[in-house]
Amino acid sequence: MSLEANQMVQSEDMESPECILCGTCVDNCPQAAIAFRFHCEMRLAS
Repeated sequence: MSLEANQMVQSEDMESPECILCGTCVDNCPQAAIAFRFHCEMRLAS
C-alpha cells in the first residue's frame, strides 16, 4: 500500500480508506504541509 500523499495535499483531500494513520507522510513532508490532529468530543449528560 502506498498513498500519493503529495497529490492528496495538492487536492486538499487527506482522507483515504487506505490510510492507517502511521504518520509517515507527516514525518517525511519537506514543506511541513501535513499534520495530524485528533479531536475528542465531550458530551455533557442531560
